[in-house]
Amino acid sequence: TYTFYTTSDDGVRLWVNGKRLVNNWTSHTATENRGTIALLAGQQYDLKLEYYESSNTAQIALAWSSASQAKQVIPQSQLFPAAAAPVPTSTSAPTATAAPTSTPTATATVPTATVPTATPTAGTGRYFSTLPPGAALPSDAECAAAVKRRPENKGANAAYNATPGNQKLSSSFLSGDPRANSEIAARVTGNFTGSTDEILQWTACKWGVDEDMVRAQAAVESWWRR
Repeated sequence: TYTFYTTSDDGVRLWVNGKRLVNNWTSHTATENRGTIALLAGQQYDLKLEYYESSNTAQIALAWSSASQAKQVIPQSQLFPAAAAPVPTSTSAPTATAAPTSTPTATATVPTATVPTATPTAGTGRYFSTLPPGAALPSDAECAAAVKRRPENKGANAAYNATPGNQKLSSSFLSGDPRANSEIAARVTGNFTGSTDEILQWTACKWGVDEDMVRAQAAVESWWRR
């Protein structure tokens, strides 16, 4: 018998071999939950972990123990990706070969969350890196089409993120260096809605800045609060 432990802030759910061991899908401070299941040593089992962050600090950890194993965070050496889906074999028959069924789970998955519809809609995505000096900046639509879809991990932002922004900029921003008015203000449109991370990606794309730098700056300023 193995015991699995989750420490989360906030909600968490855990399945092992298709059995739900932990179900604490609520907002709370760092809390430990546990569940037990009979497993055979040396065998690989499907594991699925879902969690969400509502406000303030965020934390998630997964540990295990057994009669022969002291409690510890599950080491990466004991986690494996799901098997790849089989590739269909072509045939000479006129009927189309059925598409392969995708493998259902990875080692640990992010929870499915309701994401506000983007305006324009978020695309399938790519990583946004810092553009070289003088490079042309992409348009709102180009950035929206390139944003990677991400669930809302900051529940307190959901209502605000669903509302497009505007160009009502402060007078201090619009004064001073005239380039702020002609080059910067015109790109501050707020013409995008989505999850917190999607908005940060969109911002990184529009301004030609590395997306991880934007995430880090947002964390320093407000820990991703609106």
